Amino acid sequence: MSAATASKAAPAAASVAASAAPRVLYRGPPGMKRALYYFIGTVFTGAGCYQGFLLTQHLSWPIFTRDPEKTKLAPPMLRYAAGTAVAVTGGGLGLFFFWTPSRLATRVTLYPALSQIGIRTAARPFRAFLPPSMRSKRSAPLNDQDLCERFHPLDALYRRDRTSAVEIEQFAQGRGRRVASAKSGTRQKVPSSILLGEDVTFGYQLEAAPTPLFETKAKNLYTQYWSRFKLSLRGETDWSPVAGGHALTQTETSAKAQLDPKDPWFMDRSNFDRLFPVRDFGTNK
Repeated sequence: MSAATASKAAPAAASVAASAAPRVLYRGPPGMKRALYYFIGTVFTGAGCYQGFLLTQHLSWPIFTRDPEKTKLAPPMLRYAAGTAVAVTGGGLGLFFFWTPSRLATRVTLYPALSQIGIRTAARPFRAFLPPSMRSKRSAPLNDQDLCERFHPLDALYRRDRTSAVEIEQFAQGRGRRVASAKSGTRQKVPSSILLGEDVTFGYQLEAAPTPLFETKAKNLYTQYWSRFKLSLRGETDWSPVAGGHALTQTETSAKAQLDPKDPWFMDRSNFDRLFPVRDFGTNK
């Protein structure tokens, strides 16, 4: 190959590589700090198990009488059944809080070479702790280089609410309006998050509202301090690099320096809404 041909091929190859490189569409914080979810989950699990144990030892019948002479210890089968039910309920609620961070999206990445969307969450899904051979094949595949990220076909994801990234930003900045609910059709306050998902899976929650939604400078002191409290619960935006040695782009680096640590970042809110259209649950339209 001549030097002239090689010099022409090099820019073309670089252009192809650039077009196939992953593109981050969204970076954001979890709605609540991951440690808080784990703390609440631990409280529910511990309380449920402890109360369940107490019921197995001390459940009396009848329950609402105050006369000790009329009260007697419940049969063992009833005591253990009631204690088990309470323990399982508490454990189930605790498990829900342990599971929730794995559905809080902190980064959405487009992989043009794969025609896939990678969604990184605040925590790994439970199956990420299993050996690869034991993981469900029906679930979204995990990124082997980052087990917090799952892959979905680009055309399979949609927004499960009529609110959009643009409307949420406008409402947060005082320029928006209340929108119609997807279910009831009545007008309601714009939420701070977007639900993104497939027909047969649980959705991912994306925090889309910038910090102006939290009225930390409101004249009403109650509103001001309540907003500050809610903002303190919010996690920080995920600025981690895409797995595979892809560093932050210049645009991302600039945004990280300018935005509040808890502000979400979109490459383009309007295009984000167009890329993930609104669909009614259970349809393929």
